[in-house]
Amino acid sequence: MWVPFFFLLSHIFLAFFLIIKKNSEKKGIFSFYELIEQASREFVPVQTRADDPAVIIYTSGTTGNPKGCLHGHRVLLGHMPGVEMPQNFFPQKGDVFFTPADFAWIGGLFDALLPSWYNGIPIVTFRPDKFRPDECIHLMKKHNVKNTFMPPTGIN
Repeated sequence: MWVPFFFLLSHIFLAFFLIIKKNSEKKGIFSFYELIEQASREFVPVQTRADDPAVIIYTSGTTGNPKGCLHGHRVLLGHMPGVEMPQNFFPQKGDVFFTPADFAWIGGLFDALLPSWYNGIPIVTFRPDKFRPDECIHLMKKHNVKNTFMPPTGIN
């Protein structure tokens, strides 16, 4: 379910926000590629505490409008045992992760992408119009995938 943009804006407590598109020439909308070109090549880490706000994850809206749940920086580390144990004590030497899950969903984000990045493990993914098991199997064989997060709809 896609949440209307202006509904999200009414629930975001930021001093400012940017609207970014792949390519844009409209006033007030920034081009993703132009921003990347202008970005610094240096990364300066910011000191944060475990309870400092890190991410807003929206519920599915089964009981009404989706609700934004603010999580602190501790959320990833708290979530890691649920990824490590079913993935044979992830990470292991030679691990390569695969998921077709959307990274806008907490499952794709916290069960695959962020644990992989946190551990420096490559992740293979793609965005099909609809789930295609044959393409998943092809990609997993091609990239010697050892770990996967498959949404329940992909297992049936």
